[in-house]
Amino acid sequence: MKNKKLLAALLLLASSGTLLAQVKNTGILYVQNGTELYVNESFDFGTQTQTSRAVSNGVLSLSAVALNTSTASNLNFVDGFVKIYPTVEPAFYKIPLGFGTAYGPIGVLASNSQAIISAYYVGNPDAIGTTLDIEVDNISASEYWSLASSNTGKVTMYWSDDSDLDAILGIKPVDYLTVLGYDGAKWIALNSEVNPILESITTTQDVNLATYSNYAIGSRKDIACYTPITSSEIIKTWNGTSWSPSAPGITDPIVIDGPLTVASHLECYSVTLNNDVTLTDGKKLTVVNGFVGTGKIIMSNLASVIQQNPTADAPKIQMTKIAEQMRRYDYVYLGNPINDAESFFTQILNKENVATNDDFDVQANAAFLQLRTFNLAGVAAINATAVNTPIGRGFSATVRSQAPYSTSNAEEAWYIQKEDIHVKIEGITNNGSYAMTLPETGGYMRLGNPYPSPINGQKFWELADGFVDKTLYYWTYHTARGSLSANSYNNADFATYNQSGGTAAFDGGTIPDGTILPMESVLLQSVASSVTITMDNCVRFFDAPLPKAINTTTTNGKFRLNLQGSQNSFSQILIAYDDTKGTLGYDNGYDSQRPSGSSSELSSLIENARFTIQTRSAFTIEDIVPLLLDKRTDESFTISLATTEGIFETTPVFLHDKMLDIYHNLSVNNYSFTQTAEASAFRFDVVYEGNVLNNTDFKIETISAFIHNNEFRATANTSISEIQIYDITGRLIVTYTDLATESFSSNFDKPQGIYIAKIKLANGTVATQKLINL
Repeated sequence: MKNKKLLAALLLLASSGTLLAQVKNTGILYVQNGTELYVNESFDFGTQTQTSRAVSNGVLSLSAVALNTSTASNLNFVDGFVKIYPTVEPAFYKIPLGFGTAYGPIGVLASNSQAIISAYYVGNPDAIGTTLDIEVDNISASEYWSLASSNTGKVTMYWSDDSDLDAILGIKPVDYLTVLGYDGAKWIALNSEVNPILESITTTQDVNLATYSNYAIGSRKDIACYTPITSSEIIKTWNGTSWSPSAPGITDPIVIDGPLTVASHLECYSVTLNNDVTLTDGKKLTVVNGFVGTGKIIMSNLASVIQQNPTADAPKIQMTKIAEQMRRYDYVYLGNPINDAESFFTQILNKENVATNDDFDVQANAAFLQLRTFNLAGVAAINATAVNTPIGRGFSATVRSQAPYSTSNAEEAWYIQKEDIHVKIEGITNNGSYAMTLPETGGYMRLGNPYPSPINGQKFWELADGFVDKTLYYWTYHTARGSLSANSYNNADFATYNQSGGTAAFDGGTIPDGTILPMESVLLQSVASSVTITMDNCVRFFDAPLPKAINTTTTNGKFRLNLQGSQNSFSQILIAYDDTKGTLGYDNGYDSQRPSGSSSELSSLIENARFTIQTRSAFTIEDIVPLLLDKRTDESFTISLATTEGIFETTPVFLHDKMLDIYHNLSVNNYSFTQTAEASAFRFDVVYEGNVLNNTDFKIETISAFIHNNEFRATANTSISEIQIYDITGRLIVTYTDLATESFSSNFDKPQGIYIAKIKLANGTVATQKLINL
């Protein structure tokens, strides 16, 4: 018999309904078949608690106050059935369940006091049912839970190493995990939110626990971006001042009878637009179904209309985009958010729709001319009806040379003048699926966001997996074009993004995060021949964050380096380490080549090709990252450490100048140098302490400078050739030349304040030091 195997602390219960005020379990507690032990005050889970799992199972019953989760752990849990009696008020209960040696808790945010009985099983849920609903991709084959109650509430599942998420997700990000409920016929995906930190998944809406008998962890299919929501059929009306009978929720149809400016985020089931809705920057309207009515949504391209049902009627929108600080002849990458391409491009070329500084119908012509796209053969002008620019394909628009711009062609007379360009588009917005044919292998296309909400670049890659290079290039028009006949700028003006992160195109520029805004397009490259892919609502944001790009563990992390030149050249590289994604070779989606430009640039190298983003395997202290410096103009340079994440928060990054045989710690300060014409472009590597400390011949340059008692002093471990001191405004105060010394001092009788010393060494290194004269 079972009880013969129990230890001295065994308590054998044989009668139903046994009541104990409190229990401290110091041995093994077993509740046998058909028995219920009810604890009213406090239960200490102690060493081991078991109940019978027979048809008439044993049950450990606990009041809300008796569930003492502080004594539960992955070693102390209930192997069997637990019944919870919640309080009247809504409260969360994490029930410490297990099976054998496996720990499998479940959480319930209970709405009322109806009892909840649950158990955890290690095994295949095929024992419960094998049919998956159409939205379910995979289900865990290793575990499931039973949960019985007439209560309602949110259900939380917790995963562990034994949950085998790789088998559930495949290549999908963790965001695709979902709670599955078995309704007696099939496993259904319940709308869920993932918390990677707590390793949990929680339903976002209350679940009627009586509907589902069992629960499991699963994943959604790509076509299932959200769980269908049923209308409450309780209409909520906005009269221009307030909601009646109350403010709406996601299940409620709404009627807009007066003008409405959304304060932050409005969500509802459907919308009747009898008046206009205004969405300013950052504001959102989430609608499950569709729109009717004669009103429109007035919005910026930094606002969002998020529509879930891909076949429902879309609203009429009036969207305004501001292309900030553009010069004449600059061009910007745009996309089409309305479903009538001919109307859209007619508006783009109309002065009442595209104007400088919001002065519509004031200038002689529209602020844009020369609309161009990539067709399957290459670059092409957009014709009058835009038949060669289907929905989802982006294009460029060039700023016209007209007032208020200066029309002088004298050097620097015009391209220092920058103005905002306002683009105002009106029409029925896009919703649902749009097919696009990719260009031939190696060809480029502009991916235009067709929706009035941001799209997720990583979700687009899932739709186009195997057909595109998983790099997005964001055009920044940072460098002046020069003239209309100069068909390109500096290609380095592309900011870059892949699944390891992004790099900025210029100093202070935005680092992309994979978001493509409404009326925006990005450049990408095909890796397959003339393949048609379908973009659908799955790429739109449904209040879900972008998948995390890289795990920052003890062997993972990333950092960015900036190269800045004295002639305004700039480039940024991202070096990432990821033990699950990166290799030393090329990895699509994790390594991104640099668009070569006309300015000097820094790149990391993979098989002698230039990369702006490189992801390597797990970090080792002895790793060496080869760099390449393309010097296209005569200038001096500074390399600096711009950002650090993960292991590089504590691990220093060194720059090895192989020409001067110097190891410089970028984590302490920047490295300045002069690149002569005869210097090798391959003079630099990124290294770490393992390489520095293992090299007995290494030299670390040391330069220091300060002002004290009206005396300026500078020292270095190699010969100083020249020193220049500037005041805080950048005005040169004094120059010391032909020094040829490792230690220098001089009287400094300048006013109190902050100064900058530029110290040039005989080997060509230039260091910058901030000085304070008190």
